[in-house]
Amino acid sequence: MLLTHPGTPAPGARPSAAPAPPVASPAVASPAFAALAALRRVPALAVVRVAVGAQLAVHYARLLPWATTLYSDRGMLADPTHNPFVVDVSPMYHLDAPWMIQATVLGLLALSVAFAAGFWTRTVGVLLALGAAALWQRNMLTLNPSLPYLGFFLLAQAFARPNPPWSVDRWRARRAGIGGAFGFAERLPRDVLGALWVVYTVGYSYSGYTKLISPSWADGSAVARMLRGPIALENPVALALAALPDALLHVATWGVLGVELLAAPLALSRRLRPGLWLALLAMHAGLLVLVGLQDISWGMLVTHLALFDPRWLGRRAPS
Repeated sequence: MLLTHPGTPAPGARPSAAPAPPVASPAVASPAFAALAALRRVPALAVVRVAVGAQLAVHYARLLPWATTLYSDRGMLADPTHNPFVVDVSPMYHLDAPWMIQATVLGLLALSVAFAAGFWTRTVGVLLALGAAALWQRNMLTLNPSLPYLGFFLLAQAFARPNPPWSVDRWRARRAGIGGAFGFAERLPRDVLGALWVVYTVGYSYSGYTKLISPSWADGSAVARMLRGPIALENPVALALAALPDALLHVATWGVLGVELLAAPLALSRRLRPGLWLALLAMHAGLLVLVGLQDISWGMLVTHLALFDPRWLGRRAPS
């Protein structure tokens, strides 16, 4: 009888295949999968709603001291018929006493907080859109380029699901016995999201078209003028970019112009849409850091988040 060492095959026996090394699941092997899985559990639409509500609350809080000057019958435009376009559909044309204007802005501030908290979310969203439009019609010289995009997003809340996550509405629904799981994919209906993409990208392309007739954009000097002009912020990033050679700043000008002009056609491609979204997001983030137009940049940034499609993250990593 032959003695063999444990693990050594007996004489004449066919050697067995070497055991395969253990394979760790992707979720364990890479922290990126774990982070992705955690990100997908965040309700995207709730994040956008909180950001929009907070941005509007700050906007109306900063507007309150100047509301009488801007919108009342004792302010800079005492007669609303002096507007560039007279559209007498706003109640502010007639209810423009100083105390009424102050009460309106205070009410919009309270509605902004309610929207961020998710209290009567759909109704409050529509009221915020109508209130902002009424103020603008009272004094059209106060037009903010982000206002139409914010307004469209707020009106779109009428088509969103009731009782959204991270909201007082959801808490009240659960207390009433109305539950339901939620996740990252809980977003605006597909048709509404598609309409948002059309409004945003066509708006960007039109903005690019209008820049074509501007001499500073046509000759490539717009970014240099912006970085070296009175609206530029004085921080290390802005100062460093302002010191770049004019040739590089010309390339940046035409790059921004190209992205805006091609926004609408590029958005037609599902494969190009994520890159377009990132490029436009980077553009507004850059404006936020470089120039003193924070109210416009924040408004565009928070509504830009609504265009994000969770499917760009791919499938959830296996556990």
